Amino acid sequence: MGFLWNHSEVIGAHRRPRACRVPQTPMKMRFGLIKYKVEFGTKSGAAEKLVQTVNNLVCGDAYLIDGQSNALALDTADKSPDETSEWIRSYGGPGGRGDETSWARERFVNGKRENLWCTPCWRGPNKAALGWWGMELAKKLLASQKMPICIIQAAEGGTRIDEHKRNETDPVDLKTLYGHMLWRLKNARLTHGIRAVLWHQGEADQGSDGPDNGYDSAVYQQYFLDMTAAWKQDMPNIRHYYVFQIWPNGCSQGGGHGDLLREKQRTLSRLYSNLDVMSTLGIKPGGGCHYPLVGWSEFARLMQPLIERDFYGRKVPEPITAPDLKEAYYASSAKDAIILEFDQPVIWLDSLAGQFYLDDAKDMVAKGSVNGNVITLQLKSPATAGKITYLKELNWNQNDLVFGKNGIAALTFCDVPILPEKPRAK
Repeated sequence: MGFLWNHSEVIGAHRRPRACRVPQTPMKMRFGLIKYKVEFGTKSGAAEKLVQTVNNLVCGDAYLIDGQSNALALDTADKSPDETSEWIRSYGGPGGRGDETSWARERFVNGKRENLWCTPCWRGPNKAALGWWGMELAKKLLASQKMPICIIQAAEGGTRIDEHKRNETDPVDLKTLYGHMLWRLKNARLTHGIRAVLWHQGEADQGSDGPDNGYDSAVYQQYFLDMTAAWKQDMPNIRHYYVFQIWPNGCSQGGGHGDLLREKQRTLSRLYSNLDVMSTLGIKPGGGCHYPLVGWSEFARLMQPLIERDFYGRKVPEPITAPDLKEAYYASSAKDAIILEFDQPVIWLDSLAGQFYLDDAKDMVAKGSVNGNVITLQLKSPATAGKITYLKELNWNQNDLVFGKNGIAALTFCDVPILPEKPRAK
């Protein structure tokens, strides 16, 4: 069993395939729902000798899931059959936080490598389980694109972002989570085959448990930048990043400090031209810590159209992302109203007024209205506030959320500057 990555491009709305290949071999294959058998041998004159046969090879697209427990999507009491598919693949290997150098010793004896390719299910051994929404996403892409899908599941529950950094002197250090992930990619021959990374992490970074002597929100973006730079070095064909903004007070680890952590996640898209941030707080049933299976299924539903847009030429005439605040400014010099401009049309509910805070003060908004992508907040009295926050994690209600007209909950924002007037067009 094996998996050959599909190196292809999307040019406009058209998909132009190149050769699917195994590095350092001249073998070319077509991608799609096709199985291959490869025979290796020698020929001397008329005498031929078969040395090895490889069966059940497929050629398709590979993705990486990373983060902590809601990326792993295994920690639930919900039961569901362990379904699998001959067209969905993964590769096993080391997991956990400990020193697992035994993997290197046991899997390389006299240069012979154990084949850890498998047809995974959502649960399973050897880190080959895809997790619930990873498996659901693979099944959705397989059904819609008729393409074999490989997902490497590299997440580890309860981990801070600093625990995912690379050991720069030894990237495949099996004492590290990064080393575990890279070991599997190298042995699967997928370092150049990963098309995108899906990242759900941050619950463990809401407090001050990290090594940086302060709240992790202050260093989260730099860790993310360093991590993605390492990814790009070790997986140079990555073309897109998909990040989830975590649930407010996720796993009860926020304590009021997670609002700024979510803001750092929201604004990651300002640092990349190929990154989308998706909200989770609109998902029902919700995920105070972990989600029930039906909630995790929403992860896959929300990600599918984004991936199909970016890799399979899907036309998306309407927004498919979470609404994101672009600017906040006073409506006039009277400062009795604030304008919030989003990147897409949104919906206003009268119950939302209490979800906005001016310089951390609540109950400053009398009412609101919406016109397309613009929300106008009418204040109870003129204000001098310099910052606005939407949704405090210790005092919120899942029924009082800003939604896009596409049905996706808006990203929360924290301490966004309120400009004195409408910004001039650049």
